[in-house]
Amino acid sequence: MDASARDSALAKLNAELLSAARSVPRVELAKRLRYVGLLGLQKVVLRTPVLTGFTRAQWQTTDSSPATSTIEATDPGGADTISRESNVIERIAAEVASGAKPPPLMLISNPAPNALVLEEGGYPKNPKRGTYMRARKTRGGRTIGAHYEIRSAGGFSKQAPRGMVAITLEELRTTARPK
Repeated sequence: MDASARDSALAKLNAELLSAARSVPRVELAKRLRYVGLLGLQKVVLRTPVLTGFTRAQWQTTDSSPATSTIEATDPGGADTISRESNVIERIAAEVASGAKPPPLMLISNPAPNALVLEEGGYPKNPKRGTYMRARKTRGGRTIGAHYEIRSAGGFSKQAPRGMVAITLEELRTTARPK
């Protein structure tokens, strides 16, 4: 999904959520916000490709504007990032439930330098050598020598060929739809 399609999906989701927010009691709205926030966070974090875990660890939840600075962390499995940011989502949901006016905005963003390329593509279409992989031992104790590995195809990461955010937004549009 390209940037304009992603922005369109985000605008549709925002419009649906704002429409629902006007007709739902604050406590119910907070429950929905919490559910959508936690589900969206988990999906984008776990869909983020991993080499070192740096980009996966950079997902941040804010209530005013997108995150602009990176965190000194790596999180190959994603659990630490999900746990850390779940606390922020819980706080924002609590503010909504308490009647804070206006309801705070909730943004999940990633300031890692390569996050946009992972989402929208931009890697070489036909890489010649790929990513340099240092020598390492496997879980079975076997040593794999240093080598180059092609980790992209058609300009996109093989681990996230359709991005992370666009897919999650489309899923949330169907999952979070008011009943």
